[in-house]
Amino acid sequence: MFKEKAEDSIYINSYENSKEVIANRYALKCLTCAMIVLVMILILNVADIFVIDKATTAKCVVLCFIVYVCIIMVKIFGDISKNWVKYYILFGVVVWITIISTFLTYHALLACALPLVSCSVYVSKKVTIYTYALMVISTCISVYVGYYIGICDANMVLLTGETLSKYLTPDNEFAYKFVNDNIEWTLALFFVLPRNMILLAFAVISSSISKILNVNMDYARKMKNMAEIDGMTGIYNRSKYISMVEEVYKKEEHIGVIFWDINYLKQINDNEGHEFGDKLILTVAQSINLVANDNDRAYRIGGDEFVMVVLGADSKALTKKIAEWKKAIDKLKRDNNIDVSVAVGYAYGNGSSYEDVLREADKMMYDDKNKLRKR
Repeated sequence: MFKEKAEDSIYINSYENSKEVIANRYALKCLTCAMIVLVMILILNVADIFVIDKATTAKCVVLCFIVYVCIIMVKIFGDISKNWVKYYILFGVVVWITIISTFLTYHALLACALPLVSCSVYVSKKVTIYTYALMVISTCISVYVGYYIGICDANMVLLTGETLSKYLTPDNEFAYKFVNDNIEWTLALFFVLPRNMILLAFAVISSSISKILNVNMDYARKMKNMAEIDGMTGIYNRSKYISMVEEVYKKEEHIGVIFWDINYLKQINDNEGHEFGDKLILTVAQSINLVANDNDRAYRIGGDEFVMVVLGADSKALTKKIAEWKKAIDKLKRDNNIDVSVAVGYAYGNGSSYEDVLREADKMMYDDKNKLRKR
């Protein structure tokens, strides 16, 4: 299909698919930004600005970078519109967060919410549930493994729920000598459980944000469609046509234009009424739409004037397209038991000379109109 001016335009035929692509793209952007921050942490650590253990930090960054490369490969070599891609990306993000949370447990506490924030751009509750389930597993791994090999935030297992005075001597020396003899239970009770409860709150918020985004995107799509679609015929209007000429068609190397005009429409409106005239307009619009494909786009640019722009077209392609249209209009005329006379012309050339191509198609259409009137 056509690509609009903006990379993230979501208003081309397959709308649901486009939303998936945009969500995947933004999830990858979020991960890229997070990876940059992690590298900055390593640099600051090497420069002795941070006091995190250098060897532990270096291991964390290297492993995270390997996971990041595996995730980003799907954008470079794959098709990010596929349904499975979002699950692959979110799984990779959770693995990435698990590594950070394992090695830099205390410093990466807030990073645990990143996957749930990322999944908020998707419109499926199933994706949120999937991500939360992964994060529960990630939390268990990072807490227990991180306790032994990471910069552990679980040192609280050495303490109890008593006041500070219980642990200090009058000289403010640490006097508490008891080491928790039930570390696994304490980790589960004071770290795994509350973190998963906090993540659950993030999951609910993420799901709500996703719904809001979805509603806003649908509303924006409807508003954009209303501005671009002709209310009577359902095909693109003159405003959309003008913007496409300036933003797309004039930049194309090869382009074809087909021009239609309904004959005697004014007389028909005067004699038969505007309702019958509208029926003829709808029939012609339908016939044009029936022969459009991925390289075509049809527009109603006037009351009884229609244009189809065909990318990469030559004389053979345009004459074939017109032949298909004539079969379509003849069938509609028989099916609807109506008679409508339509003049058609075409031209092709370089997009940079679009006005000349249009004028040539218009001239050919008027030649055809004169021939039809002489019959």
